[in-house]
Amino acid sequence: SERIAAKLMGALTADASRPNDVLYVSLQSFTLGRNPPIVRSVTFGAGRGRTQGDSLGVNVDLDLLLDDMSLVLLLKFSSLEKALLPSATVAVTDLDCRLSLDLEVRPTPDYPFVSSLDVSLAKMPSVCS
Repeated sequence: SERIAAKLMGALTADASRPNDVLYVSLQSFTLGRNPPIVRSVTFGAGRGRTQGDSLGVNVDLDLLLDDMSLVLLLKFSSLEKALLPSATVAVTDLDCRLSLDLEVRPTPDYPFVSSLDVSLAKMPSVCS
């Protein structure tokens, strides 16, 4: 959860990720909750990371039922007319979504038997209602 939070914070603070009127984004808290993802399917040699040379491509479809997850962000606005407005706290506390991940695994004969692992979204996640 800490590694995901660090990556999420990096993505949120990038200039291209923020709306124009938001000057500052801070990750106040983040947890994925207790529920593990549900694996719907695993396909080898599929997706963007097709098996090539010494790497193995794997596509994994997951359902995330994060009813006890928590994501809390602090937002501060940048334009002068909004300078007197207080900061805003945004909280996401319940999220169910389906996502498809492309994995590219490069094995090695030595422990831990994986020399690299690339993970990317195969398509935009869909949010379940």
